Amino acid sequence: MRITVQVKLRQPKSELIKTDDTGYIARVTSAPEDSKANNEIFGLLAKEFKVPKRSIQLVRGVKSKTKTFEL
Repeated sequence: MRITVQVKLRQPKSELIKTDDTGYIARVTSAPEDSKANNEIFGLLAKEFKVPKRSIQLVRGVKSKTKTFEL
C-alpha cells in the first residue's frame, strides 16, 4: 500500500493526521537535518499502522515536504 504524507516541520507536537484514504499530514518537532524529520515520520507511521519501521519504505521525496511511503 502506498500513502502520501505532507510534512509540517518544527511543530510543537508530533502527530499524524489522516486526510483521506491514502493521504496524511505529519506534524513533526524535528528539523530537516540529518534525516531526523524522516526518522520521526517513520516512527509515526509504524505506530499508526502497527508495523515495524523496517517494513516501511520511503519511495519518493527524501528532501521534499511531500513524501510517498510504501508499507
